[in-house]
Amino acid sequence: MLTVEKVNTFYGEAHILFDMSLQINEGETVCLLGRNGAGKTTLVRSIMGLTPAKSGSIIFKGEDITHEPPYEIAKRGIGFVADSRRIFPNLSVRRNLEVGRKEGGGGHWDLEAIYGHFPQLKGLERHSGEYLSGGEQQMLAIARTLMGNPELILLDEPSEGLAPFMVMEVMKIIKELKESGMSILLVEQYSTLALEVSDRSYVLDRGHIVYAGGAKELYENRDLREKLLGI
Repeated sequence: MLTVEKVNTFYGEAHILFDMSLQINEGETVCLLGRNGAGKTTLVRSIMGLTPAKSGSIIFKGEDITHEPPYEIAKRGIGFVADSRRIFPNLSVRRNLEVGRKEGGGGHWDLEAIYGHFPQLKGLERHSGEYLSGGEQQMLAIARTLMGNPELILLDEPSEGLAPFMVMEVMKIIKELKESGMSILLVEQYSTLALEVSDRSYVLDRGHIVYAGGAKELYENRDLREKLLGI
């Protein structure tokens, strides 16, 4: 579904990603792991066109999207949930969700499906986004992205800043999305939880991929996890 081939990305003169290559197959959950500053968010932003790659290629469903603007990439079927969530604080939960719907779009994800997967949001549909807890805002951000019926969803640190019990709720949602057949690229600080819900994993260090392999194998190899991630 997605192929990233030898991507190099810069912030100004600073070289952040070095010949970055990865692949996501249809229906697969892949996690990106690494210490702070490893380049995980930059890679996701490059895929989404927010921090364009200077060289290399990004292919989505056989089409080159490397130099397309973010709105075109979103229209093609890639959804992005940023670590800052970016919900509309003055709009109700329901209006936030309706904003995420694509014009003329069909697909499985409508309000009924969203409320079935996110029952908390059903009870809060009249509440303004600014009055939601951090966990509720994260659920709303994921749900709003799903309203666009993406074929691939990019999740950047979905558990950041959440209480432990809400982290588990978010992971439960990701697992449900995986089971529904959604293709997912997950950037997550809780690496053991990410590995539990993923099929494959990549570990980044200073803009380079230092591990690519099965998530289960990395999860079960404590020595390797400690070497790569310090845990």
